[in-house]
Amino acid sequence: MTILPNRDGPVMMRHIDEGVRFCKARGAGAFLGSYLPPWEPHPTSEGEIQYEECSVRLDPSIVQNCTVNGAEQLDRLPEMFRDRGTQSFEASQIEEV
Repeated sequence: MTILPNRDGPVMMRHIDEGVRFCKARGAGAFLGSYLPPWEPHPTSEGEIQYEECSVRLDPSIVQNCTVNGAEQLDRLPEMFRDRGTQSFEASQIEEV
């Protein structure tokens, strides 16, 4: 599992391409499962975030990706995937193996 930085769409795609090459070289199928934390596309300040029953302190490496630019970079990825002829599925469309 690799956590990709959400700072630059083309940089993210290069990491993904490297993973695909790694899998293909070993005769394995390649897939990308993604999860977008709800805070990623919104500017987030460093420090503690207080909730009613708890507080959370995000690691600075996570906060640096929380920008409007991060959301714009993510918007570039679907086109880059389409250019590579990939298929996309929602989790509900994938049958158990």
